[in-house]
Amino acid sequence: MNKNSEFNLDDIKAKSNKLIGKILSFVIVGIAGFQLNNILSSPSSFFKLFYTNIYKNFHSYSYMSRELWVGIFIFYLIGTALGIFFLVKALLKKNFLHLLVCLFMIFLYIISLSTSVYSIEAIKENRNTSDNIEIIRPYISNDEYIFLKSNYLQINSKKDFETVNDKIRDVAKKYDANINQNE
Repeated sequence: MNKNSEFNLDDIKAKSNKLIGKILSFVIVGIAGFQLNNILSSPSSFFKLFYTNIYKNFHSYSYMSRELWVGIFIFYLIGTALGIFFLVKALLKKNFLHLLVCLFMIFLYIISLSTSVYSIEAIKENRNTSDNIEIIRPYISNDEYIFLKSNYLQINSKKDFETVNDKIRDVAKKYDANINQNE
């Protein structure tokens, strides 16, 4: 009886592994096809695959050292490489349960790295904008400065950011002030 139950468990495990493999293959082909269609229809959409709105609560970002970000990037790179290694290993052994776990881990690494990159960009933009407000301060009235600073602290969208940035650029151009350029 014990051998039969072991045989049945192995049989169930093999059948569930095959079923997961079929479902996973179907899902991967569907997602890959959808993403390939998006990439081919608009190449810039590839770079916005994991877009994060860096302008939400724009004023609350703060500077962090580059060494920390380099360390985080290396961690993500090594983690993704290990994930791909185990992914290929699971694929060669046709162990689709491990394959699914590896795909999920790689996906988490990519999402985390993407979020980190957008955060770095937000930190840079935030620092430049804050500095630029101070650079143009002597050229505007105190009320205009307070209004501009208030608008800066209320940025929650790219449109809000562009409004503040355009005002800064207009003042800088008018008085030939040397402001930091946002790229």
